Amino acid sequence: MRKLLFTFLVVLCGTVISIAANVEGKWKSSGGEMEITYVFEMVDGALTGTIDTPMGGLPMSNLVVDGNKISFDLDVMGNVMKSSGTFDDTEMKITSTGGMSDGQESILTKVTD
Repeated sequence: MRKLLFTFLVVLCGTVISIAANVEGKWKSSGGEMEITYVFEMVDGALTGTIDTPMGGLPMSNLVVDGNKISFDLDVMGNVMKSSGTFDDTEMKITSTGGMSDGQESILTKVTD
């Protein structure tokens, strides 16, 4: 029984790391007046994210990846903006609600170095 439980946990952890690896990296917004870069990275075994703009960066909170779905929150000068969407290996589609970005849709392209 222990061996079966251990095997299950190893497969589960591998799946979570594999999902995070698909989103991990830099994603750039297409269009718009200002270049925005979304950065997802593994830090101490946890997926973290920031949004970088010419005016500075914002950390993401409540970042969740479930299969090809992603959601996160941003605190923009005291206003919480919620974002959610889907992604594949090269493109991410995000819809944001709250603040000045209510209903805004963004299409991001994964940056390949």
